Amino acid sequence: MDGERIIPPDAARTIAIQVLEAYGATAEHADLVGRHLIDSDMSGVRSHGFLRLPQYVQSIVDGEIDPVASPLVGRTDEGRVNLDAARCFGQVAGIEATRLVEATAQRNGIGMVTVHEAGHTGRIGAYAEELGSSGYLALVVCSGSSEGHRVAPIGGRRGRLATNPIAYAVPSNSDPIVGDFSTAAAP
Repeated sequence: MDGERIIPPDAARTIAIQVLEAYGATAEHADLVGRHLIDSDMSGVRSHGFLRLPQYVQSIVDGEIDPVASPLVGRTDEGRVNLDAARCFGQVAGIEATRLVEATAQRNGIGMVTVHEAGHTGRIGAYAEELGSSGYLALVVCSGSSEGHRVAPIGGRRGRLATNPIAYAVPSNSDPIVGDFSTAAAP
C-alpha cells in the first residue's frame, strides 16, 4: 500500500513489550499485553491492536494504569468471583478472569467473574474464544470509564454511554463460534 509501512507481527510485539517495560510494566505483563495487541491485529480487529499502545502509555503516565499491579481475588461464592483489578492492564485482568471463570465452572457447573478497576481490556472476544476453545459456552460483557462514553443515547447529541462490547463463544467440533461486537453503530 502506497506510503504505508507494515511492521512484521513479531517486531511489533517486541516494540510493544519494550515500550511497556520502559514505562514500568513487568516483563510478564508487557509480554501478555503485547501478545494481546498483536493477536488483535492479526485477527482483523485493528481498533484494539498495536494502535492502542500510545493510549496505554498515556494511561500509565496519568496514573490510570498501574503497570506492575496484579488483580486481587475478592469475595467468592459458589459460582461467582469478584476480581479487583487494582488498576492493572485490562488484558492482565481479562486473562486472570478467564482462568478464574473456567476454574469456577469446573467446580460448580457454572462460573461468573466480575472485574472492576481494570484498564482497557482490549478485544474481549479473545477471552470468549479462549473459553469456547476449552468447551465452555461463554458470554463476556464490558462497560467503560467515563472517558470512553462516546455513544449518544436515543435522542441525544453527545456521548453519554460506553460502547458496551459483548462477546460470546459457543463450543463446536472444531473452532468455537465466536461473536464479538459493540452496541455502538461505528464498529
